[in-house]
Amino acid sequence: ITKMIEKNGEVAGTEFISLDEEVATLKDIEVLNLEKDAYISVIERVRTANGEPVVYCLDKIATDLFACSDYRSNSSILSAIESKVEFKITHANTSIESISYEPYISEILNSEPDDAMMLLTQVHYNEHGTPVLYSLNYFKSSLVKFRITRNRI
Repeated sequence: ITKMIEKNGEVAGTEFISLDEEVATLKDIEVLNLEKDAYISVIERVRTANGEPVVYCLDKIATDLFACSDYRSNSSILSAIESKVEFKITHANTSIESISYEPYISEILNSEPDDAMMLLTQVHYNEHGTPVLYSLNYFKSSLVKFRITRNRI
């Protein structure tokens, strides 16, 4: 997200909403392959471009890998995690969908009720194929364009 904002000639920033540790939901357990009653770090933030909100981010990771107290910088969440663990995050599976007004998130992004958003749901994996980070990123669709390159082998 930082590179996307900077490539557009704007200054990337982060505003933290909350950093909490909580019991994983059934969905979190399924996605991150966790034990029942496992704790996760939940990092809720807004990424900004020149101070204006662009992306609402909700990131979830097992607390035994990354505690909320480990994330104190404006750096990439992936870089922050990799500085605390002994593996690399090598790939992610992403789904993209258009969604309508979500009162809480739309208000944070200064969106009108008729403004659509793009939801990127991502699961990031390490080199062994183990899920590490579960992210939900809500983009203001009026501010974001995606370009995809597909290579055939």
